[in-house]
Amino acid sequence: MKPVLCVLLSMLILLTGCQTLPDNTSQDGATTQASSTVLSDNYYLSNLVGQTDQQIVETDLESALSHSNVNQFFQAVNDYNQTIQQTSLLAEFSQTSLPQYDLVKIDELWQAAKGDFIGTNCRINTFTLLKDQLQIPDSEGDESLLFLDLEAIETGQLMTEEERKRFVYLFGRIETEATKDVAVHAAKMKEHLSTITFSSAAKMLSVVYHDDLDGHGLFIGHVGVMLESSRGVLFVEKLSFQEPYQAIYFSSKDQVYDYLLKKYALDYGQETAPAFIMENDQFVQSAQ
Repeated sequence: MKPVLCVLLSMLILLTGCQTLPDNTSQDGATTQASSTVLSDNYYLSNLVGQTDQQIVETDLESALSHSNVNQFFQAVNDYNQTIQQTSLLAEFSQTSLPQYDLVKIDELWQAAKGDFIGTNCRINTFTLLKDQLQIPDSEGDESLLFLDLEAIETGQLMTEEERKRFVYLFGRIETEATKDVAVHAAKMKEHLSTITFSSAAKMLSVVYHDDLDGHGLFIGHVGVMLESSRGVLFVEKLSFQEPYQAIYFSSKDQVYDYLLKKYALDYGQETAPAFIMENDQFVQSAQ
C-alpha cells in the first residue's frame, strides 16, 4: 500500500460515536451547535465526568460485562478526562445538541502530559469492554490499517501479546470484491465476524468502510458498545484518539443506527461502496 495514501485513509477513519434520565443541560466549558440531523430529540448524552453519571453507566455495563473490564474502561475514562482538564465536556447527562469539542486545547493538554502516547480510540476501548465475552480464533489478522492502534497499545502497554493478537484478528482489514454492492461486502464481514462468538447482551456495533487503495478491503472505522437497559438503549464510544468518551441513551436501536450513519457514513462521491453497520456479526443498515 502506498504509505501516504494509507496514512490519509487511516486519519480519515480514525479521526472523523422506559425510565428516563434527568433533563439537565449544565455544561463545563462545552460549546454546542444545532445537530438535529445527527441526534434525535429523545436522547441523553454524557462525557462521563461526574460520579453519578459513571455509576449509571457502570451499572448498565456490568449487567452484561465483567467488572474487571468495566473497571479498566473507567480507569481510561478518568485518565483522559483528568488529563484534558474536562475541556469542553458535559458535566452531567444532558438532552442537548452534540458538543463541539475544543480539539486544539485538548491536544495541547494531552501532549504536554502524555508525550508520545497518543491515547486510546474506539476500537481499543470496545475491545477493553468486550474482550472477556469474545471467543476469537487463534489466527492471524491483517494489521495494515491498525498501525496507530498498535502504536498506542505498545506505547501505553495496554494489552498482553495474546490480547494484541485477538485485537488484530477482530479489527483487521478483510479482503472483499471490487463492487459497490453493500450486500456483497456485508456478507464478507459476516463471514469473518461469524468466526467470533459475541455477547448476546452487550453488542459490538461497527461502522464498516470499503477501501480500494491496495486491492479491495473492508475495515471497521468506528465501533462502540450498545446494550438495552431500563433507561433506554445505551451506546458507549470513544470518538477518536484525540476526542472524548461519549455515553448516549437513545429510545431505540434504530436511533443509534441513524446517529452512526449520519455521523460516520460520509458520501463524497467515492468509487467504493457506502459505509454500513454490523451488530455483532449481523448486517443491520447501510448509508444507502
